[in-house]
Amino acid sequence: MDLPLSIGQPQRQASAWRLPRGQPRRGQRQGQARPPIENIKQGVNPRIAAYEERAATVQAEREKASLGSFQSLLDAYVAHRKAKGKPSARDVEATFKRYVLKPWPELGPLPARAITPEMIRDVLARMIKAGIGRQTNIVRAYLHAAFVHGAHSDLDPRRAANQGSTFRLAGNPVHLVPRIVDFENARDRVLSDDELLHL
Repeated sequence: MDLPLSIGQPQRQASAWRLPRGQPRRGQRQGQARPPIENIKQGVNPRIAAYEERAATVQAEREKASLGSFQSLLDAYVAHRKAKGKPSARDVEATFKRYVLKPWPELGPLPARAITPEMIRDVLARMIKAGIGRQTNIVRAYLHAAFVHGAHSDLDPRRAANQGSTFRLAGNPVHLVPRIVDFENARDRVLSDDELLHL
């Protein structure tokens, strides 16, 4: 049986072999973006590039999850003082809860390295607005010592051996916040940062 042959309509016959617009090509999933032509021109395998991008994202998430929080930084400092038998350890813990963590609950979960001098300033400013004088300098001194301890603990080989979270501090945000000299006097003064570390 002879099949009918249409003559004079080559465009219609050619279109029969084309995929409908929006339909994925063979080997391409629905909704999957086509690989950038620039990567192909530069000899970059799109699959390898996508794998490396996903691996970098996963690694970044792991590093973020392993960063010690501000809460854990303060807890580590309190635990350090308790381990050394310092009588003031409980006072330090209560001070952090009363003047830092309770009034500013959003700070606790943040990575310790994300704490800025402005945040420390606001913590102390709130105390001053409430009419708290000398205790403001005490809180500042404790916070300063906590960040110093956090920086030192990151370099402790014992901590590295336990594969615990690290703070990866780039600096001490409390250092830039000045001590309020007006809140101190000759008989009743707050210990300096260096003096506090040697207690």
